[in-house]
Amino acid sequence: MKFSLNSLNNFIDLKDFFNKSDKLADRLSSAGFEVESWEVKKTSHLVVAQIKEKKAHPSADRLSLCQVQAQPDRLFPIVCGATNFKEGDKAVLALPGAVLPGEFKVKTRKIRGETSEGMLLSLGELGFGSSNKENDLSQQEDSGILILPQDVEVGLNFADYVGLNDVIFEVDITPDRPDCLSHFGMARELSCLLDRKLKMNCFQGAIKGEGPSFQELLGVEVKQPKLCTRYTGRVVYGVKVKPSPLWLRISLEYLGFKSINNIVDVTNYFLIQWGQPLHAFDLDLLEEKILIDYSQKGESFKTLDDQEIHLTGKELCIRDKKQNLALAGVIGGINSGIRSETKNVFLESACFESSQVRRTSKRFNIETDSSYRFSRGVPGESTLDLLRKAISLIQELAGGAISKDEYDFWTKIEKQKTIKIQEKDLERRLGVKPSFVEFQNWMEKLQCKVQLEAGQKRAKVIPPFFRFDLHIKEDLIEEYARLEGYDKIPEEITYLNGFPMTDQKEYTFSNKIVEALVHEGFYQAINHSFISHNFSDSFLGIKTDTNEKEKSETFASYPFLGLSTAGKKAVFIRNPLSSEYNMMRVSLIPSLFKNAEQSIRHGCLQARLFEWGSVFMKKVGSTVSEGKERQSTYEEYDRLGLIAWGQEENLWEKSKDRLCIYDLKTALNSLLRHFNIHDYEWSKGEKAPPFVHPYQYIILKCKDKEVAYMGSLNPIYAEKHKVRVNMAFAEINTECFFNSVKRGFRSLSPYPIVERDLSFIVPKDFPAGDIIKGIKKIAGSICRSVKIFDLYKNEKNIKSDVRSISFRLVLQSDKETLTEENLQKLQIRLTEELVSQYPIQLR
Repeated sequence: MKFSLNSLNNFIDLKDFFNKSDKLADRLSSAGFEVESWEVKKTSHLVVAQIKEKKAHPSADRLSLCQVQAQPDRLFPIVCGATNFKEGDKAVLALPGAVLPGEFKVKTRKIRGETSEGMLLSLGELGFGSSNKENDLSQQEDSGILILPQDVEVGLNFADYVGLNDVIFEVDITPDRPDCLSHFGMARELSCLLDRKLKMNCFQGAIKGEGPSFQELLGVEVKQPKLCTRYTGRVVYGVKVKPSPLWLRISLEYLGFKSINNIVDVTNYFLIQWGQPLHAFDLDLLEEKILIDYSQKGESFKTLDDQEIHLTGKELCIRDKKQNLALAGVIGGINSGIRSETKNVFLESACFESSQVRRTSKRFNIETDSSYRFSRGVPGESTLDLLRKAISLIQELAGGAISKDEYDFWTKIEKQKTIKIQEKDLERRLGVKPSFVEFQNWMEKLQCKVQLEAGQKRAKVIPPFFRFDLHIKEDLIEEYARLEGYDKIPEEITYLNGFPMTDQKEYTFSNKIVEALVHEGFYQAINHSFISHNFSDSFLGIKTDTNEKEKSETFASYPFLGLSTAGKKAVFIRNPLSSEYNMMRVSLIPSLFKNAEQSIRHGCLQARLFEWGSVFMKKVGSTVSEGKERQSTYEEYDRLGLIAWGQEENLWEKSKDRLCIYDLKTALNSLLRHFNIHDYEWSKGEKAPPFVHPYQYIILKCKDKEVAYMGSLNPIYAEKHKVRVNMAFAEINTECFFNSVKRGFRSLSPYPIVERDLSFIVPKDFPAGDIIKGIKKIAGSICRSVKIFDLYKNEKNIKSDVRSISFRLVLQSDKETLTEENLQKLQIRLTEELVSQYPIQLR
């Protein structure tokens, strides 16, 4: 948000910071308000002058030659082309040396033979020309020079008079501090930081109204008191809509607001100065009664910026008997806005429930300065007082008569919660022994009510109504540390009087997995936990419908790795950042595929990625009773996803035709060995998910539980997404994976290792993994490993339906040396039992 030092100075004395704005920026930054930038606006050589003489230019019909007094004892000759002034008028004179907007330098020059020692300025030349060319009210602004009131002193520095000299700060206000989204709020904070008194507050007594009662003509009714906790309104009759005075235009335009007219500008002025969004209605366009109620489903509504939207019936609206007038807290309607012919104005000042405003703003993608503040919180205590201030200013700028009555609806307000805190709480949280008296001083500067107890060691603190972020004692401790200064908390080495706690199991394992995969040549990817619902469903080939009454028949077709999907649904986001992030992911693979697809498009044709992350589901319970919503339990599961595509190519090795699935399998086998997992097997998957090649799909089982799947990209998907390189995926349920890890130390055997080879004739469709599993089971604990070291097929006999597979057994006992006699008996038993169990023959 932008802050004007001139405006802040209206609330608190900051004159000493005009020449050292960096000091003020440093103080704000140290208190938690990030000052992104500041701009010094300085204009010189502009003075208030009076036109003493006006006559025609001797050499030009459209020019005037004037004598202008800007100093007591001197007249300045000025050549001017404007026609809207007369002798005796007061105007703005730019003396030689002035630099106007657009880097235009004013100099003494001759115009058609006559000397001109300066320039009489219009609003446009001051940088405040018409902001709305379609508004008839602003056309007169550029028709001539700016005429000033007669009571302005001649020779006065014009820049100081109207506030042209200023410093504009751009400050980032965190979402938990809506109380600082105004100049008064920031001045209130600075009064605490700098220990200076506020010049004024927002409270004002009742104002005298002489106009007729508006409630006799137009009633007001709040039908949704939970969503509109306070609603106030009052009318000004007989106003004159016209351009705003220069001081108001400068106050708005320096802060990024366009000047519209004197009525609308007052509402914007109170928003930035006091933090209270106001809305002005043309009273003559309203009918019968103002209602604060829900919209009607299906009706259309045209906003002030001429955007037509269709309402859903869930939005809170300001409406009359026939039509919607405004989306409450968000934006007004074009059908009731202030026009140049407006005569009677109904001014609204309200307090709307923040979550309702936020949902409406997100639903229609409309964010305004009003919705920005209401969605973060606007207090109801000052609503009526600021309405009265604004009504008084409107009458001052536009004339008219204020209605004798005002409408004020206010639901019962809960008292501010009392927070109990002790001196030891500060010491325990901050690590230092603070002064509890100093804590009390800071809290009172924040306008908290503090009651000390127990010899100034304990206190009861009641936060002010405008601090929505103070709820528990930790909030007060944070405020104390922020105000006192984090730099004042010393760095100390804590004395350890006990043994360090062990790391969490999942944390240790995740670090080991990352380290192991990086050593295998993989890069780590970090993706959002959100994903596009449409892309996830189309890629995974599953159905994640938001309608809980529909059965997701295909939801279980995706391998969820040991999880029962009965009664489970995907988790959708109510207010997504965009349609690309509207669902919590149920798998890591779609995100990794997008990473690969994007990399391939940028020329990266070979890479290996992995991601350690979470997937999400919700379990929907049964309906408790009719009319009640079904209860949902949200569940989160850790997953490890891997993707590989392409192969490295060089002059000595041809690996272009090598499948990526082998690289993934090698990496996972290495990972299994790294975690000392030996009781596992790879087996052919029964039904591959749609994105996986149906004949290149395998499942990893540990202790007879499915913990991972692996497969190549389906050629149909490769063609659809224009992937021209080989690609493979793997996904692991890390919880099941961790449960398979053998903890503890296995001592080394002092006895020698022996190798034995076995060769079998095996049907070509029979899995070799079953034979390996049988060998390990028969050999028992002395079998350290079994590997395939040779595979032979008769290439000449293409129709041959058998192949020869040779296995190498590594044998070692922990108790004794294996003798040749024992090895012979084992080999005979292996061949006999394997041949009897499987359709194989000893070669």
